[in-house]
Amino acid sequence: MTLTSSPAPQTESLTTDTKPTALLSPPTTEQMPLTMFVVIRKDLAKTLSWPAGSVITQACHATAAVLHLNKDNPDVQQYLKDWKGMTKVSYEVKNETALRAVADKLTDKNIPYHMWVEQPENIITCLATVPIRKDSAGDAFKKCSLYR
Repeated sequence: MTLTSSPAPQTESLTTDTKPTALLSPPTTEQMPLTMFVVIRKDLAKTLSWPAGSVITQACHATAAVLHLNKDNPDVQQYLKDWKGMTKVSYEVKNETALRAVADKLTDKNIPYHMWVEQPENIITCLATVPIRKDSAGDAFKKCSLYR
């Protein structure tokens, strides 16, 4: 049996007569995706030596709770309809004091959130917001960094 190879296919260079487009303007508030923000105490893992799974579970509790408690909110309903496109941002803060400071800023901005308190230990672990447009958070997360 003899194998032969076919000649390499010819490639064509495509050119278009398009001109460079102007820079796009930033998205309007309505174009920004609804995003849930989760803020987690970093000291749970670093200082209190909680396992990663336990810390992740706290965030899961907070997000489920805030969605349930605000199920009639139109933004929550819209967010849940597009369940394949859900967007979340997970932030970390140093400790409970820093978490409470974020909660105070959210309260000042009238942004609904739920702060999870782990029982029976009665430890405030994290908070999660209802889905919001990022610009409505203002500086509420200014002192937070992405959770690592």
